[in-house]
Amino acid sequence: MGLSPEITVMISPSSIQFQWKESHLSLVPYVNIDLRKMAPVQIGEKAEIPGTVLVGVFDPQSELPSYPDKFPILQMIFEYGIGKIFEKQLLPSLRPIITVRGIDSLKEVFFGYQHALISMVIMKAGAQAVRFE
Repeated sequence: MGLSPEITVMISPSSIQFQWKESHLSLVPYVNIDLRKMAPVQIGEKAEIPGTVLVGVFDPQSELPSYPDKFPILQMIFEYGIGKIFEKQLLPSLRPIITVRGIDSLKEVFFGYQHALISMVIMKAGAQAVRFE
């Protein structure tokens, strides 16, 4: 066991689940975006909110008007998940090591580039390293 916390992420087109020690967080891969501010209003839930656009990061039919790239939206989900999993921790922790399970379930979404894309988004979200199982 190293100094960095190790988070396990179970990923599928319908959910992203974070597990660290006794902490567990399950998010759906959707973000509500306020188009006026281009800011997230709600992350990890699939609910219509007036004045926002609901963006499904793994849903090819879901689009953000005038913004073709969903990469920053996916990054928001991972930043939120990593932050939320440590929310009750009193001391700051080092950047986590993330172990991803279920990556092959995204093969149809990312056309075989799922390892590279998910690794990149997790690193940009604050991880120290990414492993795949």
